[in-house]
Amino acid sequence: MNVYKALGGIILFTISSVAILGVYRTNGVGWDFISHYLNGRSVAEGFGHAINPAHALSVGKNFYFDGVWEPLPSLLLAAFILFAGNLALPAYLLFLMAMLFLAAYATAKSLNVDPLMLSSIMASPYVISYTVLYNGNEILAASFSMLAMGLIVAKRSEAGILVGLAGLSKYVGLALLPMLLFVGKRRSTVRSLCMFALVTLPWLAVNWAIFGDPLQSYFLQLAETQQQSLGLGAFANMLGLVLWYPIVILAMVLAVAACFWAAHRLNDGKKLRRSIRTHEFIAERGITILFVSLLLSIAGFAFSFDNAQGAIRLGFLVYLSASMLVAVVLDRSRIGNMMLFGKRASEKAMPYAVFGTSMVLMIATCFNLAHSGFNLHGSVDSKNPVLSDAVSALKSTGISGCSIVSNAWPYMDYYNVTTYSPYYCNSTVARMPFLLFYNISAQDYCGGSVSLMPGTYAQFKYPAFSIYLPANYMCVK
Repeated sequence: MNVYKALGGIILFTISSVAILGVYRTNGVGWDFISHYLNGRSVAEGFGHAINPAHALSVGKNFYFDGVWEPLPSLLLAAFILFAGNLALPAYLLFLMAMLFLAAYATAKSLNVDPLMLSSIMASPYVISYTVLYNGNEILAASFSMLAMGLIVAKRSEAGILVGLAGLSKYVGLALLPMLLFVGKRRSTVRSLCMFALVTLPWLAVNWAIFGDPLQSYFLQLAETQQQSLGLGAFANMLGLVLWYPIVILAMVLAVAACFWAAHRLNDGKKLRRSIRTHEFIAERGITILFVSLLLSIAGFAFSFDNAQGAIRLGFLVYLSASMLVAVVLDRSRIGNMMLFGKRASEKAMPYAVFGTSMVLMIATCFNLAHSGFNLHGSVDSKNPVLSDAVSALKSTGISGCSIVSNAWPYMDYYNVTTYSPYYCNSTVARMPFLLFYNISAQDYCGGSVSLMPGTYAQFKYPAFSIYLPANYMCVK
């Protein structure tokens, strides 16, 4: 790797990080990301910040951890909260981007492709928009999965460790578990599976100790993602949105190459055929493994597909496999012989062509995000002014010190308001003040058991939310 490619990687990392921090500064992060942050805060502070009492585990006195979420991102965020304090979230975002680039550069060596080309395809608007700021799990799982795929191609049994870490970052990452069968000989495969088990067993033991079922958190996550079904047409549409970026990169580079070839190599078809080397290309181990991983990723995406809002980010394994496959295809096809300046010069130019294409698309997308009021969660994000307005409204009504019930409970807990989920009700919760967004009525929750206080003080209505006081409401500190 020469100095110019290293410099290109640094430039790409810098621009990607600035773009992410810029959107974070304006919009914050999404619902799922905040939920992991609250889990991490509970671990770091050692006392209760229950996100969803229906799923929360109680470990010791007043300690809560929401079992519906994967453990590794929350534990990492706990470490960042301990060491970075108020800068934990932006520091963690930079960590995620550094993980992606380091994984791309390490995997490029295993795949024998140019690291700048692979990282240019991986660092895309899709990654920024959906796998980082929306949740954070996906980019972490993608980094571990990418490293695992590189080790599988290199026939190294340590891939089992990384598949295990990917599964603890995002459960859908387990879709690549069958790829461990490609590690090599039977002994290597068994060793790899044992390493996967050693990484995964502690979390299964935690589930068993608290829920009585080692797979309970997996089932909870599955229940969360299977609440809606939009059909085959919606799935195909989401799959196209996930794949468009690597396909555009491949199409643009191939189109440029074809133009040069048509102008300068039209009379030498044998040279073109020699450069592509079709039989070697199809038979190559890396191509085969990446193609199988793409099929498994699509199957995992179909299984976890839930709704249009969340589905795009759940396709991160599809994006990862497709991007790695595109990088290998561009490298192996020896398109350099089609170029104007000959094989040697054009092979050097290929990574820069992909880098330039990626930069143009990245800058265009980030400009659009900055000027279009882009909202990651589709309705509200952690820095949406509606949330701070809601906190002020609680103060103005004199109930800011009371525990409340809200359909935006992670966000309100992030703003240090003790908040319960409206989907978890008992006789005490049903008597708390309700803060509801999206013009939803309090009677829609708690099985309709909430009767509003009569008169004008029963409801404090604002443009984006309402505060409801049950007839027998009480202030729980």
